[in-house]
Amino acid sequence: MGKISDVAQRYHLKRFIVWASLDSLTMWTAYTVTYFARITVTREEYLQSLGFMVFCFLVMLTSLYLFGVYYRIWTRTSGHGVTVIVYAVAVVTPLLVLIDIWVGDPRPLPVSVVLIGNALSITGFVAFRYRSRLV
Repeated sequence: MGKISDVAQRYHLKRFIVWASLDSLTMWTAYTVTYFARITVTREEYLQSLGFMVFCFLVMLTSLYLFGVYYRIWTRTSGHGVTVIVYAVAVVTPLLVLIDIWVGDPRPLPVSVVLIGNALSITGFVAFRYRSRLV
């Protein structure tokens, strides 16, 4: 019984790492595109904001994990299962905006980057998980 449990845990860990990596890449792309589309920035300004972006990624990945997004087999999940992703992002977005405002002046990221970045991220999360149904 122990070997089956070990195999299942390793399989779940592998799936989690793959999905979390893909979600991180999706968020990084969404935040970066939004950041550069919003304002003209120098390389130094962008590098200064990366710390808060990584914090946002970690908070989002934690929320996705806690809401059970990484426990689903998305190829066998109905369209109604997308609500899990929506709830996870809907809970984290106001939290990240409040933290961004609370940190002070100058803000690590403009609030619009957090809002639009999360909106683009949720689109990517859903598209990757339902890719076979969208094509």
